[in-house]
Amino acid sequence: MEKHSMRHLLWAALFLLYCSCGCLAAVVQQLPQKGQSALQAYTVSSDTAADDTKIGSDWKAIRIGVYTKLVEDMVEFCTTKKKEMPREYEELARKYEEEEEDADEEHEEPAQELYDLKDLCNADKITEDKKKVLFERVLPKAIKLHADRLKVKQVKGTLMIPRKEEQKIRNNICQFFKDPLTKNVTDGPVVDFMIFASLSKEPQKVVICSQDNENRPTSAVIKFIPKEIEATRQYIRLTAHEIAHGLGFQHELMKELNMIKERSIDLPRELVPYGRNEFYMVNSTKIVEVLKSHYRCKDGEIEGLYLEDEEDSDLPSHWERLIAKDELMSTYFGEPSGMYYSALTLAAFEGMKFYQAVSLVRMCYLIVVPRLST
Repeated sequence: MEKHSMRHLLWAALFLLYCSCGCLAAVVQQLPQKGQSALQAYTVSSDTAADDTKIGSDWKAIRIGVYTKLVEDMVEFCTTKKKEMPREYEELARKYEEEEEDADEEHEEPAQELYDLKDLCNADKITEDKKKVLFERVLPKAIKLHADRLKVKQVKGTLMIPRKEEQKIRNNICQFFKDPLTKNVTDGPVVDFMIFASLSKEPQKVVICSQDNENRPTSAVIKFIPKEIEATRQYIRLTAHEIAHGLGFQHELMKELNMIKERSIDLPRELVPYGRNEFYMVNSTKIVEVLKSHYRCKDGEIEGLYLEDEEDSDLPSHWERLIAKDELMSTYFGEPSGMYYSALTLAAFEGMKFYQAVSLVRMCYLIVVPRLST
């Protein structure tokens, strides 16, 4: 009886704490008007002005847009009796084939992977229902996880792509979206980050397409697997995980920002995982500060948070699972996971300097509801 009463008191306390936080903002989905491009923008409806006095009025909630045209074209192609892809894709195919013949070997993405989309109309194809689930039930919630937590110095006017970035958009996956990139999507709402939604039959790495003059990513291609699309918490969190990679949670970018420290061990290669002696950690000032607080470490006892040693990647971009198993940016192998957006990932974003994290305590993300036994 006493244990039962204590549970009720705990739930009551959690409920009151949750209700005291009326600052949770909603994400408004702005749909394209007639004649506009296939662009959907997701913005926070009520900006958290209380934080402006703390981190400066120049910092506002990040606004994220989704360019949907390719997915919409695929739905039309797969669900109608059309035998050919739209002419623009056929023209791109010829153009990329010509460019690929003259391309340098460093451009590893084969052109045919960019426009050969007919295979996606076979089993587990994209459908109108799955498209609606992705754009109306999954992406708004996944984007909200970032919009509630991250602030940037918002773009004024259209999302400009620096000239140096235009030159980089060549024969990799971003080439497929070159036209909307270079046109700056001027007929859509103003956003700070653009997701170019694409499709794939198997998992693909998120590719950052452009960055601003401070190296903040401003666009990325994210490929969705049609058979996996569903409006579940796990898939929404997995989508947020991929968006985080697009926003900059990638080894290469963090290394450019001097956030990665390499450690080596002096052992024979046959005795170390995957035959590699190198290990990496994120060692930004903010991440060390959060780790010291969380694990109650003294000065000098911890240098950073290790990244997972992944078999298929020499440059890991996920937290080490043994340390952060249920974190949003850990690796996943199909088993259940909390996928919590914790202070660890927020600290990594803050370490990039072009993001500011909203206060976790004020936003009430530190509430942990215990799993009650039956």
